[in-house]
Amino acid sequence: SSLKAADFVAYPTYTGNLVVTGSIQLAQEGAGADAAQVMSYTLSGTDAACGAANVSGVANACGIHIHVGKNCSDASTIGGHFWNKTAYSEDPWATVMYDTADQSASASGVKVTTGLTNAEVAARVMVVHDVTGARIACSPMASLQPLAASSLKAADFVAYPTYTGNL
Repeated sequence: SSLKAADFVAYPTYTGNLVVTGSIQLAQEGAGADAAQVMSYTLSGTDAACGAANVSGVANACGIHIHVGKNCSDASTIGGHFWNKTAYSEDPWATVMYDTADQSASASGVKVTTGLTNAEVAARVMVVHDVTGARIACSPMASLQPLAASSLKAADFVAYPTYTGNL
């Protein structure tokens, strides 16, 4: 199922003035070691320098990443980036960055091959970084259960137990 991170709070140790709002949606593509999260996002309050500053060589600069932590209340439990380290020795999140334009950042179809299913990342948190790589915002994931028009169907009608009419 699809996941969404939309309950952003300031990262527990962040003392700056950036306030990230918006949402990030994750779809899953592939399976096993080829499993990937396909990220689409629209965020406001991201670092205005992201997309303008030269961030080459700055770890996590302007990043949006799934972290190992399961809640945003304690910085010591949020940990690092989350991916299948058995399948991949290199961090697939290292190159994932946003650009801020007109005070917001948005993109769709950002594919990150983590070797993990959405079910495996569902309990984790999403972290947004600033231009220095510092962690500025955090949100837990929530499951989205989209209902297609054909998902629910009532077709096997029988007479109501106490109905005695002829309809």
